[in-house]
Amino acid sequence: MDELTKILKHAAEHAATYRRSLPERPVARPVDYEALRAAFSRPLDRSPADPLTVVDELVAVAETGLVATAGPRFFGFVVGGALPAATAAEILAAGWDQNAFNAALSPAALAAEEAAGGWLKDLLGIPATASTGFVTGGQAANTAGLAAARHHLLTEAGWDVGRKGLGGAPRLRVVAGEERHATIDRSLRLLGLGTDCLEMVLTNGRGALDTDDLRRVLASDPGTPAIVCTQAGNVNTGACDDLRTACDLTHAHGGWVHVDGAFGLWAAASPATRHLVDGVELADSWACDGHKWLNVPTTAATPSVPAPPSTPTPCRTPPPTSPALTALRPVAPTTPPSPPATHEASPPGQRCANSAVTASPNWWTAAAPSPAASPKACPRRALRWSTT
Repeated sequence: MDELTKILKHAAEHAATYRRSLPERPVARPVDYEALRAAFSRPLDRSPADPLTVVDELVAVAETGLVATAGPRFFGFVVGGALPAATAAEILAAGWDQNAFNAALSPAALAAEEAAGGWLKDLLGIPATASTGFVTGGQAANTAGLAAARHHLLTEAGWDVGRKGLGGAPRLRVVAGEERHATIDRSLRLLGLGTDCLEMVLTNGRGALDTDDLRRVLASDPGTPAIVCTQAGNVNTGACDDLRTACDLTHAHGGWVHVDGAFGLWAAASPATRHLVDGVELADSWACDGHKWLNVPTTAATPSVPAPPSTPTPCRTPPPTSPALTALRPVAPTTPPSPPATHEASPPGQRCANSAVTASPNWWTAAAPSPAASPKACPRRALRWSTT
């Protein structure tokens, strides 16, 4: 057996042994973290080491600090254990070691991510014309969706945030429920909007938006563009907002609806629970985690968003090991400021919202509306930053 086969097989056997132990092993055990840290932080050995020995030592050191999140008795943090097929696919992805920057570097990665995005949109009831992408998790997916909202609303107001930045930009409102997820606030800080722009909407006893109060908040300042953050699945209770009403109210004021569906957007996949996310297709951007109910390796999320009238040449990120979805809806034509010369221009008469999709090795973004899309929808493109 050659050395490469030997080391990969040895590592896979360790992984399989661990996974077989999950039904019986403790979910977690008391651990001396300082001792664990010291075991990992040994002095760097400058001399060569046998690869098999390195793998064995890693397994021995990590053993006491592993939590059985993939097992049948772990119920915290809405974490689903990866299925064997999903784990095997991740092993293959590591072995292939693709630089999935674009079709020239990895045509297979590009085709795989486009197919997976299409399946997810079909499964979740998201419009087929939406852009989709895999990113690192719910934080990145929400950030991508809110970035697209920021770009779109500022473009509508005649402000090119990609060129001018936020200094002197028109004010935006961000409307969210009292029990929004913490990633919403962090996204606002990351995007330069800040949390002072947040306007609170009352929630009911299960954490879902009070749509009467949403109506009141939106009517209080109708002249300022608003991003409304909704939830499909409150992380504490599972409650879903009335998405149909929230979308109707927001769009009546010219606003943008983002759905944080990291936990509960998967309700759309089952006829028994689909009613919980009624109206989800009316939103403008969506975020969803695959490492929860889809049982793929942690972590990944998928943002779905509308594409810009013009963005830099797309660059692909690696295929997801665990999908979290961000999706963006095609929007009506606008007349945005002229983009820099380095940007691609959309065909005449086809204009839509700017979007920015953040990605990393475990999250995916893609852009491509179907040919049958409305002529008012612009071709989907995505702006990506790879952390590899």
